[in-house]
Amino acid sequence: DDVEILIFDDDTLGRPALLHGTIHPVYVLVIAMRTGKSPSAVASRLEDLAPYAKLDLQFRACDFEGIQLSGGDRSLLSLDMDGASPWQQGPLLPVRVLQAAAVVRRPISWTRARIQYLAGFTGSDTAAIDEYVPEPHDTLLISKGLDGEDPWISCAMPEHVTKAAEKLGWSEEQVCTRLEALGVSIVTDEDLAEIRAVFSPGD
Repeated sequence: DDVEILIFDDDTLGRPALLHGTIHPVYVLVIAMRTGKSPSAVASRLEDLAPYAKLDLQFRACDFEGIQLSGGDRSLLSLDMDGASPWQQGPLLPVRVLQAAAVVRRPISWTRARIQYLAGFTGSDTAAIDEYVPEPHDTLLISKGLDGEDPWISCAMPEHVTKAAEKLGWSEEQVCTRLEALGVSIVTDEDLAEIRAVFSPGD
């Protein structure tokens, strides 16, 4: 049982590895979901094992008392929303809420509330999603096919902006404004010209 608790998935190694060094709260949740144990039981056992395994725990077992996990939490905690490491860190943007809602097939309101709850363990900044007010076409705007389905855009290319404006009957400026509000970066024709100049300086 102890070995099972001390193992975590490390994609950088390509194989399971033993926990070592600084251990953040998110690992307690991930291990709990993998083992089927409660978060409080995992945290408590890690406290017992920490002196022997030389772990620097960034939590106390009492922090996890009463914590209930949902079936989709592993996907919500995963940076790529595939249920695998690396795990979510850094600021959370509205675009992630939209994508996550589609992945776990839950309403946007439920998904945002769940991500906000889990952020207490990941240390992620939720300011942007706290203020987010969903609009009807948000999921469509962030989808590559402009159909509200995966795959999603990582940034908005000029062609995407133009097609979205045509589909919604909006101006391209309106599309860009909304995408930026969702946390999507806009790539302009000028940006593309600069990139081409770097890779083709002699042209």
